Amino acid sequence: MIINHIIHIQSFPIKTNWNWLPYPLLGNQATNEALAYFDAVDGDVIKSQNLFAIFDPINGWNGTLNYLEAGSGYMIKSSKVQNFSYPN
Repeated sequence: MIINHIIHIQSFPIKTNWNWLPYPLLGNQATNEALAYFDAVDGDVIKSQNLFAIFDPINGWNGTLNYLEAGSGYMIKSSKVQNFSYPN
């Protein structure tokens, strides 16, 4: 059993098209805040099993996925290769 263990992950490699993206942080975070360092372009998508958000360059991430939840996993569709890190 791991108690009060913080996972320190520097970055996640993102390829074009669909990627699995874990959210290993301890608290929930608004989608726009959690993905602030993701180099998104118009039409990129993040989704959970039943919620989603699409990136718009004017309004940011919009849809039914308003927060990334601690310990959850997501699929993210990226238009470009990048290394992604969550904000501290």
